[in-house]
Amino acid sequence: MKKWIALLLVLAMVLGMTACMGNEAEPTETTAEPTTEPTTQPPEPTAHELFAEAVQGLKEADNVNMSFDAKEEHTVWKDTFVQLISGTATFEGLQGELMGKIDATVTYNDSDPISFTEYYAAGSTYVTYDGNLYRDEAEAEDFLERQYPVCLFEADNFETGEIEESENGKVLKFSGATAMEEWVAPEYAELKEATAEVTLGDTGIESMTYIVTYSQGSADIRMEVTTTPKVGTTATLTGKPPMSEDSYELMAYSWAPRIMDRAMQNLNASQDSSASVSMMILSQAAGAVYYGQEVDLAHDPNKPIMKEKIYLTYYDGRSEEKYEYENTYKNGVLTVKVDGETQTGKVTDDYIEEYVSGVYNTYWVETDWITECDVTGMGELFYFEFGSDLDSCREYFKAQINENLFGGADPVGEVASGYEEKSFDCYMGVDPDTWLPTSYGVEYVGAYTIEGEEYEHSFKYHSQLTGSDPQAYFDITEKHLEESEPETPATPVFYHVTGEDGSEMWLLGTIHVGDERTAYLPQEIYDAFEASDALAVEFNLNADEDNMDNDEEYSEKIMSMYYYDDESKVQDHLDAEVYDAAVKMMKCLGEYNSNLDYMKPFVWESSITGALKDCGRRLFSHKGVDQRFLDLAEEAGKEILDVESAESQVGMMSGFSDGLQEHLLMEALTYDRSEYNRELMELFEMWCAGDEETLRSYLNGEEAEEEEETEEMDEEEKALYEEYRNAMSTERDIKMIEVAIDYLESGKTVFYAVGLAHLLTDDGLVDGLRAAGYTVELVQYQK
Repeated sequence: MKKWIALLLVLAMVLGMTACMGNEAEPTETTAEPTTEPTTQPPEPTAHELFAEAVQGLKEADNVNMSFDAKEEHTVWKDTFVQLISGTATFEGLQGELMGKIDATVTYNDSDPISFTEYYAAGSTYVTYDGNLYRDEAEAEDFLERQYPVCLFEADNFETGEIEESENGKVLKFSGATAMEEWVAPEYAELKEATAEVTLGDTGIESMTYIVTYSQGSADIRMEVTTTPKVGTTATLTGKPPMSEDSYELMAYSWAPRIMDRAMQNLNASQDSSASVSMMILSQAAGAVYYGQEVDLAHDPNKPIMKEKIYLTYYDGRSEEKYEYENTYKNGVLTVKVDGETQTGKVTDDYIEEYVSGVYNTYWVETDWITECDVTGMGELFYFEFGSDLDSCREYFKAQINENLFGGADPVGEVASGYEEKSFDCYMGVDPDTWLPTSYGVEYVGAYTIEGEEYEHSFKYHSQLTGSDPQAYFDITEKHLEESEPETPATPVFYHVTGEDGSEMWLLGTIHVGDERTAYLPQEIYDAFEASDALAVEFNLNADEDNMDNDEEYSEKIMSMYYYDDESKVQDHLDAEVYDAAVKMMKCLGEYNSNLDYMKPFVWESSITGALKDCGRRLFSHKGVDQRFLDLAEEAGKEILDVESAESQVGMMSGFSDGLQEHLLMEALTYDRSEYNRELMELFEMWCAGDEETLRSYLNGEEAEEEEETEEMDEEEKALYEEYRNAMSTERDIKMIEVAIDYLESGKTVFYAVGLAHLLTDDGLVDGLRAAGYTVELVQYQK
């Protein structure tokens, strides 16, 4: 039909033309003005199209010169760490053989600017940082990944683009970000907001700005970068290093000293920070061993407070002397306790700040001492192994041995015929979310020769470093920082258990970490707690700590479970690769000391998972539900009952087979910290929401998923799984139900608070008590 209409229209036109031609002899006059067809104007280009056109040449250019100014703010707890970088960049051979030069300054927080340059040519990067020279061998892509790109952003990552006219051209503004630029952050970071802006002039792009805010692990980050890129017309780089290659220290990663410096600068600027230090100094010839451990050292430079515990052992080959110190500082008064005797004195805040800085920095290897460095990714952390072949560095640590043992004298050196340095190794862990250090260690070993025999002369120092951490304040004051009432309070599942004989019990499923929400629970829970005769928890953490500190027999009994009774080492029970990886991870997290080599793998695994959790800085053990109620019970003088005991829990894990302990350690070594903490936060949010069906589905779904995974296991793996499940869940749940019934039959009203998983799995307390004939009712909160 359409063809017929088209044909008819064509014919009508032809007929009309014929008619006109036939009337040429008899023209008719007309007064109508001639008409012209209207022209269609092309639509104005959008901001996205203008940007695409402007950057096309930039992306295809072989040479690009640009200046840049960048500001990064990492907010961690109450601290905001700032890095400012300003400089120029030249990239030549972007489409072929790359050469590049960065000439810039970097400022950390309130420090003085530090100059640095990076020059890349022929597969090598030559770096000058704070006057020190380093180089590495790297691919061009590796060099470019560390720099700000010539095109800061992609307009396709923004939903909205606007065009504004300016005196010198156009300004393109982009908003409604759907994704971050890949060069900004790792995949696990979560975008909050991003905007971008481009100023266009007569010659193209005059400036480009990208602003983004996002969360990355325990840090909230804001980054603002402005560049002025220009396509270069002539080459300016020679392809030769600025100085002779021999002037540069060859390292695996030439940028490592800058990262390490940034981390320590941030630690020194942190408001709440702590250091746990273990140190062993040995002079074999003098028969002297000095062992010291400093724990719970923390400070707040805005309102200085400090607490430090030091345990010292000095052995001279004949007798052993032990000392205990506790130093606290608040409101200008320093209190020192030495073996139970107390002295006080007035000191200044500046003195304390200098003292704390000394704890962090006395044994620190300065960046200008570093002559070799390697970097390993430990999950989402950096682990630096570095060293120095400079005499000034090694002499410093040799002198530290004599300083601590002999007050600076060198009595062994006076009688020795020679001295040889055996090894010098250092390491540092760094969290790239916060740019704070997680650990630092030095191991220096030398030997004196006396009458043909060698005598070790060594210094071994390991520390765990934590900045911007409310745990530090809690460790000093044993009080929580002020906590605001949450907008959405937690409403956890809470049960009232009753028997036909009138017995009753309250049942709360706990979670062992928390935030401010665990301090503001529904009033119904607090009313039940106050009306109860006793609090029952898995075991009394507070009493256990006191017993470990004050009851030597108890402490030795617990600690004996950590060690092999045949005096073997953990290396004898682990695959060599697993052991090496575990040592690196423990050092990176600040959990390592040489004594661990005599401890079982379950200690290593627990240390790793605990440290990964603490790195999250969103949930805290001292805010866990169990801990909150223990503190309330102690304040009220309420009886506290142990459902289990520290001894039973440690004994259970200590009794795991070698195969299971190695398997659990291997699992811990594969955890992604962000995923681990994200799953922990998801579980905590479910706990706060308190939807019974959701929690049951999650907890039993986890078990069902694990059971499905066993189908793909070999017989050995299935046996390990069954061993773990029986010990951690099945046998404990049976025991907890028996204990709960004992409480109900005792005549006491007990507030029973144990881990959530022990309540809502199919074999847990809720169903188990119902099967035993008790009424278990979910408490409904009044809104």
